[in-house]
Amino acid sequence: MHQVFTRKEALAAGIEGRQLRGRRYRALSRGLYCRADAAPSETQIVAALLRKLPAAEFACRQTAAVLLGAVVPRSSVVHLGSVERRSSKRDDVQLHWYRKPPTLTERGGIVVTTGAQTFADLSTELPFVDLLVLGDSLVHAGAMTIEQLAETSFDHRPRASSARAVASLVRAGVESPYESRTRLLLVSAGLPEPLVNHPIRDDTGHVRRRIDLAYPEFKIAIEYDGRHHIEREGQWRSDIRRREELEADGWIFIVLTSRDIHRQPADAVSRVADALNRRGHPTSVDHVGWRRHFAS
Repeated sequence: MHQVFTRKEALAAGIEGRQLRGRRYRALSRGLYCRADAAPSETQIVAALLRKLPAAEFACRQTAAVLLGAVVPRSSVVHLGSVERRSSKRDDVQLHWYRKPPTLTERGGIVVTTGAQTFADLSTELPFVDLLVLGDSLVHAGAMTIEQLAETSFDHRPRASSARAVASLVRAGVESPYESRTRLLLVSAGLPEPLVNHPIRDDTGHVRRRIDLAYPEFKIAIEYDGRHHIEREGQWRSDIRRREELEADGWIFIVLTSRDIHRQPADAVSRVADALNRRGHPTSVDHVGWRRHFAS
């Protein structure tokens, strides 16, 4: 039997209703169960809902993004789709009707909208910054390519011009949401776009390290330090040593944290702009531009 199963499946397997109410099993939501000691994945839960709800045909929107391995704001409901106008009476499921059949793929045995389709669907509701994070992470997860996104049409969708603007900023090689957010902050402020995960090589061509965001022609590195560095002390110490080596080679390192991006974006932009000015690249800050997407 499936790790997550419906009441109908349980009864067919010989499990009685009173047993489902006992200690051996627990209810995940209305009509969905698992063993009491199980920790079911989102994939298993979505698969069970698709089996339970004949009106639903595939996963879409936030649910598809999660199954594709992308980064998206969590939703309180599971998003499923259909090419026929149907409805769901469940509080934990939102059923979406697609007038035109969407492009579909498969993840973990579940039919889901493709990366580009998922990006287009969510472009109508996600804020600019979150949509960029989604796009970068879809590419990083291998769910779509830059070329596939470029071929995606946003015509006749709400906020089409904004979706096209975000799509033009999606890049390959972005490994974290804060790389996306920092890059957007700098570009919105009128600064040149930094390269993503720029490799630093030794004399033999071996990659010594990769810099989150870099202006290699000016030897300026911008890196994000999150809580995971504290939890992984060995990696943190290694990063510090390598930064010191690159600083000795003339690099300027600007280290940002979540506070810089969420609470002090003006200061973060100024630090990078000052570094560019010191390296001979005259730079002025467009304070109106970055405030469209970031609050100070």
